[in-house]
Amino acid sequence: MYLNETSGTPIETVHNILGKPSSTSITENQGVKTEQDTWNDVQNGQLGSTLKVSFANGHAINKALNGLKVKRSEKLGLDAYSSVQNGQDVDAIHTNLGKPNSYSESLADGKSVVNYTYSSDVSGDTGANFVVTFTDGSVSGKSQSGME
Repeated sequence: MYLNETSGTPIETVHNILGKPSSTSITENQGVKTEQDTWNDVQNGQLGSTLKVSFANGHAINKALNGLKVKRSEKLGLDAYSSVQNGQDVDAIHTNLGKPNSYSESLADGKSVVNYTYSSDVSGDTGANFVVTFTDGSVSGKSQSGME
């Protein structure tokens, strides 16, 4: 799905591919109508998993997939988190950490911004997780919460 306010994937195309959304919300800010469509019960998702796509001017501008089931061979701890370095590409992160539990992508100032959230089999407090941010395909930041 291509993201762009003027030429992103049209809402009709997304609906043809994904079917009718489970819910829709519409907002208007400074004359720009934004619609967010949500699909529940994502394939390979945990209970409560969702796919959300936001549209402006009838074109996809943001997408987020939450609650994916991921089986890991070992827990991800602070060593795994520390191994993430700015400049690494998506393939390096997949190789070192595996697939994320959640994924979001948006277009900001002409740059693709992607967030991977790792939340299953993460060492630490209940709810421990970490997020890796990519800008135009390379790691540009990371954050963690509750990890040990």
